[in-house]
Amino acid sequence: MDVRKTVREIDYKAMLRRPETRIGGALLVMVASIWAFVEIADAVNERETSAFDRAIMLAMREGPNNAEIAGPFFVEKFAKDLTTLGGYPFVVLLTFIVIGYLVLNRHIRHAVEVTLSVAGGAAIVMGLKELFGRARPEIVPPMYEVATWSFPSGHSSTAAVVFLTLGILIARFVTRKRLTLYVIGVAFLLTFIVGWSRVALGVHYPTDVLAGWAMGLTWALFSWLVVNFWENWKSRPVRARREAEMYEDTEAEVTHMPRETGEQPT
Repeated sequence: MDVRKTVREIDYKAMLRRPETRIGGALLVMVASIWAFVEIADAVNERETSAFDRAIMLAMREGPNNAEIAGPFFVEKFAKDLTTLGGYPFVVLLTFIVIGYLVLNRHIRHAVEVTLSVAGGAAIVMGLKELFGRARPEIVPPMYEVATWSFPSGHSSTAAVVFLTLGILIARFVTRKRLTLYVIGVAFLLTFIVGWSRVALGVHYPTDVLAGWAMGLTWALFSWLVVNFWENWKSRPVRARREAEMYEDTEAEVTHMPRETGEQPT
């Protein structure tokens, strides 16, 4: 048996398109994200991240008393403007716009997915903030005052939830692989920019942002899995009917197939 030929004959593209492969991959990423969040939270509670947080925050600042963001003059304005992408005013407005579009196009299940992701993610973040009760950083002067707790970063987790959920949603309607990668890449880029801006502005520790990303990614994937399970459960009767019709058609072909008698024509 030629093993190399057998390996070449495997249709890897078809394997990747199978629902079981996508669900399995999502579950693996979820487990890794949960593990990362737990490890970061444990290290924060044990105060093992102080040196890491301090080194990163000081590296992103310059000037007298580290009061300025390192880099060209426009970086500070860039950070202040783009950090709003993870704020609740923008997120709520964007969510309502997307839900309205989906409802008008009768994509009710996708509208439910977006609602579940955003509302559930916001509730979880607020609960985690109260649970950990970590004070805002004082390593560098913050660019503005924030009253809520620091861990995990609400802007970072919200950005991850919203942009990754929308990225996954848009990717479903895209047929070309390069466009799918582009959409998902943009979602990750926007999520990264929001997290970077929170540290640069001095309102979050780097570990706040890392935990926010991990939590947001976990919740976005969980929401997708819930809706995917719902879609499969709702479509069971349709799949069963199609399978029954295929079985009946196959049975009919076998029944009407001419039998071989083995007699030779005279």
